[in-house]
Amino acid sequence: MSSAEHSPGPPHFAIAKRDDASSEAERPGPSAENHSPVGAVTDVGPLLIRGAECLIAALLECTAEAGLNEARYRVLDALHRQTRGECSQSELALQLLQSESNLSTLLERMSGDGLITRTRSQIDRRRSLIRMTPFGLEALSQANRTRGATVVRLLRFFSPEEIEQLSEGLQRLVGDLENDPGVCARRNCSLDPAFGSVRTARPSPFGVTAAGASHDRS
Repeated sequence: MSSAEHSPGPPHFAIAKRDDASSEAERPGPSAENHSPVGAVTDVGPLLIRGAECLIAALLECTAEAGLNEARYRVLDALHRQTRGECSQSELALQLLQSESNLSTLLERMSGDGLITRTRSQIDRRRSLIRMTPFGLEALSQANRTRGATVVRLLRFFSPEEIEQLSEGLQRLVGDLENDPGVCARRNCSLDPAFGSVRTARPSPFGVTAAGASHDRS
């Protein structure tokens, strides 16, 4: 079992405590520097990372109950979004910001577990076409149901308008990030272990144990 499976999780952000009223007069007043757009932008990155870490922790259990981990879930989710229901390995690698070599081992294991099929294109024999099986679709559907219910619970204090604004803002951000050259260059990195580890092992209704799935990090 890897160290990632035993890690205590990311540290919490420190929250500064206010001084008592006697030192109130010694505090400097608000300045343009403290309220500059640059300062706000600087805070966005750590907040997004922390939010993503918390969300992954909340959804990890949901995904594991379907016999998947985040790496396998992301592959199935990407395939489900394809108009044709299939895509080449190179197209899938591009969507997941992975190199084909890093993705190949994961796809081989998923194919062996019956979640996907890999076939040679009839047009170009050099291309491998990836398609989700009914077995994989069932696992994805179960994961989506439990993950969706969890997200609804986590956002229960947001109004419908706030959720819509949040969704629109995140869609714009993700679109810009996916087209950023620096982000695209990271395709040569393997799948993040944080997305490939499942801490709990349990029998899977789909024949893939959570513990076994945790090895899919390539």
